[in-house]
Amino acid sequence: MSPRGEKLNKQMRAKAVAKITKAALEVFAEYGYHGTTMKQIMQASGLSKGLLYHYFHSKEDIFFHLVDTALTLSRKTWNNAVNTPGTAWDKIKKLSENLVKVAFTDESSLYFLIMVQALTQGKGIPGIMKFILERSHHYDELIPLIMKAQESGEAAQE
Repeated sequence: MSPRGEKLNKQMRAKAVAKITKAALEVFAEYGYHGTTMKQIMQASGLSKGLLYHYFHSKEDIFFHLVDTALTLSRKTWNNAVNTPGTAWDKIKKLSENLVKVAFTDESSLYFLIMVQALTQGKGIPGIMKFILERSHHYDELIPLIMKAQESGEAAQE
């Protein structure tokens, strides 16, 4: 038998991480951060305890991974809107449309719950607020965008 190649290893890793992520997303959304256990995530994923711990060393690692994924999805949605051609107001409308479309999909609504937990239970999750602040600079672009729309007369001043 020949050893698995790097490509197959990457595929297997991606498949396992995807299973863990999906299971953790559902478990955290249902039970909350403090009510979730690694055992619940393991059972929901259908993977062994060893494999779960191979990819994520703790419940905190998985939760941070989910928060990072939520912020990445948010950033992609954001960039899709603000990088489209048009006026500042066109970009604000596109952003609003994108957020509404994405917010009501099954997976995105679960990521929304993860972010609510992270933001409301942040004191009980060491490092989570700093983690979020370091990865959410794309939101800083909204105020200048609104101001630009106001300057052009496309948005009300007050």
